[in-house]
Amino acid sequence: MNDKNIAAEMAIIGALLCEPKKAVTKLIKEIKPEMFSDFFLSESYAESLSMFADNGAVDAIRLMTRDVDGYDEGDRKVSIAGCYESFMGIHNLPVHIKAVQSCYKVRELVKLCSPAIYGSDPETVDEQLEGIGARVGELLRNDGNKGLKRLGDVMTAQYIRLFDKRDLHNRIKTGFEKFDKIIKGAAKKNLVIIAARPAVGKSAMALSIANYNAKLGKKVALFSLEMGIDEISERLIANTVPVNLGILQDRDFGDHTGANISKACGSLKELPFYFDDSGYQTVPSIRTAVQLHKVDVVVIDYLQLIASTGRSNTRNDEVSKITRDLKRMAQDLDVPVIVLSQLNRSKDETDEPSLRDLRDSGAIEQDANMVWFMWLNGEQKDESVKQVVFRAAKNRQGMTGEVVLNYRGALMQFEETNLSVNRNVRKGAKMPWEEMPDAGVF
Repeated sequence: MNDKNIAAEMAIIGALLCEPKKAVTKLIKEIKPEMFSDFFLSESYAESLSMFADNGAVDAIRLMTRDVDGYDEGDRKVSIAGCYESFMGIHNLPVHIKAVQSCYKVRELVKLCSPAIYGSDPETVDEQLEGIGARVGELLRNDGNKGLKRLGDVMTAQYIRLFDKRDLHNRIKTGFEKFDKIIKGAAKKNLVIIAARPAVGKSAMALSIANYNAKLGKKVALFSLEMGIDEISERLIANTVPVNLGILQDRDFGDHTGANISKACGSLKELPFYFDDSGYQTVPSIRTAVQLHKVDVVVIDYLQLIASTGRSNTRNDEVSKITRDLKRMAQDLDVPVIVLSQLNRSKDETDEPSLRDLRDSGAIEQDANMVWFMWLNGEQKDESVKQVVFRAAKNRQGMTGEVVLNYRGALMQFEETNLSVNRNVRKGAKMPWEEMPDAGVF
């Protein structure tokens, strides 16, 4: 079995010795110490990263004189000399990275599948398959970044990331400038919940955010458990032309509008936008599709329609497990996951929601990195243009705050405004932040 490539492992150490700065930039996110099959080379790689974090250089003498179990001084000198000989230039490093990753995957796949083949239990086979699927996803992404990490190694990666402005561009934006300034974008690995009562526009909001990011070139996957592909397509066309959705549904448009529809369809079909309108989804089925297509953004409409794969005593337990699995999917697949959620029926569309109003489970709030609420900004005088408050009620990595949007439902369009939130609550009613229970004294 071809599960080792010592020459490639030596070439990686050689790159760190000869051109440390260029090598670390290429290696830090791709290769972890545990990917090496040779223990001395694995230890040398970890020590090299530590040295670079300390002073920006890698010292061969220190590697050769460092005690490593099972390797005497002669072995260490021969190995380091071989690393120098194996290095053929920084331009060859991607080839060596790929070789080490591939061999690591082979070893991990054998380790992963052997117990499942010979020790499977029919009672827990779904959970076993889900665990295997999660680990296979990690291997597909070359993710060896599990388990304990040394702070020095983390700081090396963080130092490089802070000076790499591409990280800012990788964050998911909503397309609403004021709101995006508040939230600073949704980072990879984030679970974002958008919650509202029916008829406020949460499905339109999800489609708007998905479409905006697809236009930026991000590969977007929308899993719709409520709307079919025809309805989604009509909404996208209505938004893009723009044209009244009713006109599209009645097929009642003239030549000029028809030409604009044709142009809109042409631009939409070029977007990296993927849909699944199966109607029945589990977290493992969503996860498999995301891994297969290697998408950048996941949007799910909506949480309460996702089917549970395990046994639960209550619906709250089911939703808790689903949100935990969605959070794990976001973290494991390194993608932001945006999920729509219903609110408890005690709230109407003009009431400002609180985190406790998330329907079916308090685990939604706990697992989410961000929670965004939508509600109508008071009584609406014009049904064709509704004022909708869009609030970031929870944000682990930034501020909370809100904007008021004009929502034209017939066109599936939201527009930012300078309007203020109407908080003229009913007499005796409490504001959402006043409803939170007393945390007690610590």
